[in-house]
Amino acid sequence: SFAPGRAYDEALEIAAAGTENRQNYANAYDAFERLGGYRDSKQQAVEAALNYVEELVLSGQNKDATSWISSRPNNPNPDWDLINSSAEAKAQKYIDAGRYASAAAWFDFVGDGDRSNEAKYQYVTSNIDGDFSNFVLLYLKDLASLGYADAEDLLESYSAQWSDQIEEGE
Repeated sequence: SFAPGRAYDEALEIAAAGTENRQNYANAYDAFERLGGYRDSKQQAVEAALNYVEELVLSGQNKDATSWISSRPNNPNPDWDLINSSAEAKAQKYIDAGRYASAAAWFDFVGDGDRSNEAKYQYVTSNIDGDFSNFVLLYLKDLASLGYADAEDLLESYSAQWSDQIEEGE
């Protein structure tokens, strides 16, 4: 007989092991999905899915993240509203923690270009006075190409300041 309580606890344990191996998040997602409407399994499934796609998102693999979500066999119609609102909550947590690059990646994932640019700009202005950073340069190029705030001026001075580093890296 199927004991949802035990299956739920096991799914929670699998999810907790995701920090060691992200495949556990995918397995936990499947386990929570099988539990259907039991307790908060639907929300737990979304959390596990988001934790799984987080590594993909944060390394810029949005297409892989999206196709993984859409290819779940028992979930032909993902609840994108729930996924996107959870992803936005993750982005906001990163903003609050001052982790603007991670926030920008999540805003990109949900297709919120404005808030992504805002987060990138916050990342740039927080890190522009530190050591040379490829991220700062990349974001400045992105923002400058959009004519965002004073990004063009910042890109010019940053490029001049770090010209030796930039030539090496290109």
